[in-house]
Parts: sequence; C-alpha cells; structure tokens
Amino acid sequence: MLFLWFFTFYLVNDSFANVVEDIIVTATRTKTASDQLASTVHTLNFQPLSEKHQTSLGDVIKNIEGIEILNQGGVGKVSPIFIRGANSEHTLVLIDGIEANDPMSPTRAFDFARLNVNDIERIEVVKGPQSVLYGSNSLGGVINIITKKGRGESKLNLLIEGGSYGSQRTTLGLNGSRKTWSYNFMATQESSDGYSSANKKDGNTENDGHKQHSFTTKINQDLNKRLNLEFVGKYINANTELDENGALNGDDFDYNEDTEQLFSKIKASTYFLSGLVESSINLGYNLTKRQSHSSPFGSDPKFKAQNLKIESINNINITNNQNISLGVSYKKDRGESSAIKNLKASIKSTYLQYQFKKQHFFGTIGARMDEHSQVKDQISTYKATLGSQIKTTKIKTSFGTGFKAPSLSQLYDPTTGNTDLEPEEVKSWEVGFESSFYNKKLKFNSSYFQNHYSNLISFEPIGFRSINIGESKIHGFESSMSLRAIERVILSANFTRFFKFKNGNETLLRRPRNSASAQIQVQWNDQMNTALIHRYIGHRLDFDANTFTKTKMKAYNVTQAITEYEFKKNQSLYVRIDNLFNSNYEEINGFGTAELSVYLGLNLQLK
Repeated sequence: MLFLWFFTFYLVNDSFANVVEDIIVTATRTKTASDQLASTVHTLNFQPLSEKHQTSLGDVIKNIEGIEILNQGGVGKVSPIFIRGANSEHTLVLIDGIEANDPMSPTRAFDFARLNVNDIERIEVVKGPQSVLYGSNSLGGVINIITKKGRGESKLNLLIEGGSYGSQRTTLGLNGSRKTWSYNFMATQESSDGYSSANKKDGNTENDGHKQHSFTTKINQDLNKRLNLEFVGKYINANTELDENGALNGDDFDYNEDTEQLFSKIKASTYFLSGLVESSINLGYNLTKRQSHSSPFGSDPKFKAQNLKIESINNINITNNQNISLGVSYKKDRGESSAIKNLKASIKSTYLQYQFKKQHFFGTIGARMDEHSQVKDQISTYKATLGSQIKTTKIKTSFGTGFKAPSLSQLYDPTTGNTDLEPEEVKSWEVGFESSFYNKKLKFNSSYFQNHYSNLISFEPIGFRSINIGESKIHGFESSMSLRAIERVILSANFTRFFKFKNGNETLLRRPRNSASAQIQVQWNDQMNTALIHRYIGHRLDFDANTFTKTKMKAYNVTQAITEYEFKKNQSLYVRIDNLFNSNYEEINGFGTAELSVYLGLNLQLK
C-alpha cells in the first residue's frame, strides 16, 4: 500500500509535451508567470480526468498536498476545509473574484458542499496568509474559482450522469464568442437519494438525500481596445436532508435545510499610457439564505446574509520588471436571523504592493491598512516574498501576517455574541523549492511552513460568550512529485506531515499528522483514458458525540477509478467508481461515507 501513496500515474494528452508556464493572477493580483512567484500556488485547469469528472469541487481540491476537505455524511452535507491545518474559516473563497464566504455562518466559513465542477474553467489556490491583497478571512489561504469563458463559435454542451444511491446529474450549457462579445450560460440539476448522514453502523438507517439546481452566466464585452466589461452571475438553490448528530440513533427523519445563494459581479477594466497603467473597478455581491425545517434544536431558524464589496485595483508597470499595485475597497456585511435583525459591519481598506524581478531574483513587498466598523484600532498586515530561479530550480521564501475580523454571529449573537472581540491574527513563514529535470518530465516541489495564530475566537466556558483566548501553532512539511516516464503516462504523488498542530496544549481536531495522495492516469490511445486516484489519511483526533470526549480516528485508504472513451471528437462516455475497494472509513467521527459506488456519464458538445 505504501507504493500506492508515493507513486501515482496521471493522464496527459499529447499536448502536454509542450509545457507552457501558467499565468497566475490570484497570488499578486497581476498577471505573473508561475516561475516568477515566490508564493506557493496550485492551479487546476480541469482537463485531466481526475478533475473534470468529479462530483464536487471538494473532491478535486482535497488531492492537493496540505489541504483536507471533509464531508459530514454525503452529497450536499457540510464540507469544511483545512489549508495547512488552519481553521475552515481561515480560507477565503472567491468565485470570479466575488467573496463567497457566508457572513451569517457562525464563523464566516465557506461550505464546499454545493459547488460542482461543471462550470469551472480554472482554480488558483494560494497558501499562507494573503490579507495584504484580500483582507479578512485569508489567514490560511485563498481559493479563486474562475468560471468558464466563452470562446470561438457557439457550442452546446450536454452532460448526463447517473449511478449509485439514486444519483443523477444533468448539465446544459451554451458558450461562444462573436466579435467583441463572449458568453457562457450553464444550468445544472442534480439529486441523490443518499445514505444515512449519521453512520449506519450506529443504528442509523434513513437515507439523507440532496436536490440542487444551479445557474451560471458569464458575459464579456470589449467596448473598445482599452475598455472591457464583465458580468458574472451564479445562483444555487438546494435542499438537503440532515441528521441530528453523528451518534447512536442520530437519525432524524424530518430534519432538512433549504439553501439559496446568489453571487454576482460587474467589472470594468481599462488601460492607460499604452498599457503601462491597468485599472479596474469591481462591484461584487453575495446573498445567502438558509432555513432549517423540523430542526431538532428548537424552532426552525432562518438566516439571511448579504455582502457588498466595491474595489478599485490599479497596477502601474514602471518597467518590464517592476510593478506597483494600489487597491482601495469598501465592504459591508449585513445579516439577520430568526433571533435578531439588522446586523451589519463594514471594512474600509487600502493596500500597496511592489513587485520586482532582477536577474535571477524576484519577489513582492506589500502592506495593507483596514478599518473595521466594530474594531477600535486600525488593522495592519504585511507580506514579503523572495524567490530565485537558477536554471531549473526555484527557491522560494515568504513571511507575512494576516487577520480575520469577527463574524456577525460572533459579534451580535444574542446568546454568545461579544462586540468587544478583536480580530484573529497569524504570523507565518515558509521556505521551499521547485525543481524540474529532463525537459520538465520530472518535477519536485517541497515546502516547510510555520503558522502561529493568536487572538483566536472561542467560547468562554463560564459565560458562554465568544472571547479572544485561542492560540495555535502549526508547523509542517509538504512535498509533491510528478514523472512523465513515457509519452502517455505520468506518475505523481504528494505527502504532508504536521510536526506540530496545537491549540495551546491541545492537539487540533480532524487534522491527520500524515496524509498522502497518489494518482495514475494513462492515455491508452487517442480515444481511451483511465485514471486511478488513491488517498491515505492518517490517525487524527475527533469529538465523539456519544461520550462527549475526544477519540482517535483510524487511518484509512480510499481509491477512485475513472475511464473515459471519446467515440467522437468532444463526445464521450465515462464511468467513475468511487471507493473502489469498498473501504469502511469515516472522515468525521460518527458520519457515514459512501460504499463502492458506480456512476456512468455521457458528455456531448454540439456546434
């Protein structure tokens, strides 16, 4: 089994032989080649089988080293994320630049349960604190989800998938471009009868299903050579059946939740002085509504949250190797619940970043000031990165700080709220390298990081209100490799180890000390591809809802297989087998996971 962790094969088509460096935007908010970035960045382009035929976004991202995404009992259930061991609320999620974290969730965390992959073109993941560029919530990192943009003549896309647990998914899309316009429209309907959210081994037998509809729109227009307008809209409507807890007889036959989400953005971009100055104005809006039905926790609660952000970003290209970025923004959160109305908080922000490249060296220096309406003092953050590219090896170092402002619930909840809360903070540094050999057929990537969190918000054990008492120290190492041994086969693997992950003197829950991922993908011929993905998750601590104590969770291995047959250009059949060897495991203590499951899909593109 050790062999499966550390060696993985990853499909690549013939075009992979001509490797082109990624152009990254999220790490610096300027278009920068990946070999000139000293931050740790991962990009997913949704071309390999292991990415484009997954059910959810979480299934894709959790194969990146240093990232864990858990699932609380099936499709549509709560799915928290840990980037390098940071709390779930310490990851800022963007959808085409729109802040997607829910202002009325208890901690303002983002839930990955309802994002599918069908409308995604690319994902950029930047690890470590990014508050200089993105402000609050980005202590652990930033995930920027970029939806598809229309290109070329009009194309109609149809995807139909069905399989185990009464699951079905249908996606219909239209995209293309004409003269100065580009457009992409996509609608997805999915449902599943599911399995018991509370694990069936504890006497829970009722299936907990999920239904969801989502719609995505992306329109771009070049008004002239120097002015571009972009509109993005994404709407999600879902109903998910839930269980009370992950304990003996935790079944709840009536408990369910309705969720409605809207993400929208209008962006205007322009260029001055022959492209030396690039400016954009972004107006983003995020609306989330949640309502529980037959809740076991009393009356059925309602929550409504809105986030409005307007931002101006200005990039000045001093020379080909020097750039200054200046950004100003205003963000306002509003929320209400069944218990309390008219909650609000706002942040005014200004940041400055200098980016440079000189001979073999490159890096950034940046600082930011934030003024929060409910925090007495201004919040300052800074970050510096320095890298060096010598032949085929890049050395990267970074040091920075970050913050997370208290959520609306933490400030104003009638039971636990505290308006005197201070922002959570982090100091972080990392050092690492990336190397490639044999014309980039063999690649290595390793990083060592230390994150020290302070002022963490927790509950006062006597007064039952939120207070700043927490402090966490997380030290770890992550590494990955890939090898294209022959033209149609690539091996790749990754490994993560935490040397220290403590909250005070207590070990942080749900973080495995060791984890690894391995993949094999083979292009058998011009029509048929196969991918095999294996994950190992080591021992970790969790909370036991039966005994109200901490418990040690067993390590587990789980494997997925995908095969696709393209019977005509851009028209294919695929089969995906989850939990190939029918492993019996839990990601969260007391909650179920899928047994061996088979899904068959048809993907058509018609012009």
